[in-house]
Amino acid sequence: MTHCFPNTNCHIVKKKFRCVTHCIFDLDGTILNSEKMYHDVVGQICKKYGKIYTKEIQNRMIGGTDRHICEYVVKELKIDVSVDEFESELLRLSEKLLPKAPLQKGVKRLLFHLRDNKIPVALATNSTASQVRQHAIAKPQIFKIFNHVVTATDPGVYRGKPYPDLFLAAAHKFPKNPHPCECLVFEDSLVGLQAGLSAGMQVILTPHANIDTTAAEQATMVLDNLLDFEPQLFGLPPFNDGKPKIPQCPPPQGFKPPPSAFDPCAQYRQSKCCELTTTKCQKQSGCDWSSIIENPVVLTTVLIGVTSAIIYRLW
Repeated sequence: MTHCFPNTNCHIVKKKFRCVTHCIFDLDGTILNSEKMYHDVVGQICKKYGKIYTKEIQNRMIGGTDRHICEYVVKELKIDVSVDEFESELLRLSEKLLPKAPLQKGVKRLLFHLRDNKIPVALATNSTASQVRQHAIAKPQIFKIFNHVVTATDPGVYRGKPYPDLFLAAAHKFPKNPHPCECLVFEDSLVGLQAGLSAGMQVILTPHANIDTTAAEQATMVLDNLLDFEPQLFGLPPFNDGKPKIPQCPPPQGFKPPPSAFDPCAQYRQSKCCELTTTKCQKQSGCDWSSIIENPVVLTTVLIGVTSAIIYRLW
């Protein structure tokens, strides 16, 4: 069952969608048109030291944490400054500039629609808590919609994207503690896409122009922008704006996610709608139990989830 929208340039790269109950958004490049502004700042700092921040390097860095970007750029361009100094300058300049970033197309419409229909939403970003606060001050009407925010500098978040930690933590913080497969991720970068898939979530990708299209095909759906998103395909209330409606996705047959189970591959293991085997799931989504075991917080949650799942099945 492949869906395409009339009169749009969107590309849908998977055939089957699962109904969801919660949504998790990336920030830079997804909610805000800030990715270019951010990398312009990196370029300015590099220029100050007589180096060129090329498009090739920039494309590799999209979606990365501040620390990772600074470490890579300083080493790759052989800049005669410490990573800490480079990062400090980047944070100082970006915190002044980034709050001016405009919203991406379709963001306001979608967020207000989810709020009005009482769909819980969260923010999971590789940005720092300080950067998010600056954005929240500049756009309070948008940021108060989020149930909670998880950042790369939060206590207990050991790894940023492309690891699944941010999205798993965001899902776990919802009051109803939804199963990862009940969460829909909105992203713009490949590292965010990998993080969402590794968390066992479906991912809507609104990529930048220079993204690797082959890698982007792993996404559940690829759209030009969020104006093209049709909520009812994922069991969410449709927009009420007069546009032609695509039929709502049917609930998956015979699927009961075990309560509190934190299984990043459960979406594929238990879904009657998906034909992927566990091995293919791990290969395609980047789900790797060894990487999860490295994080003691996630490991504890996984063990609790597995125990709950066993009890649930026996019951």
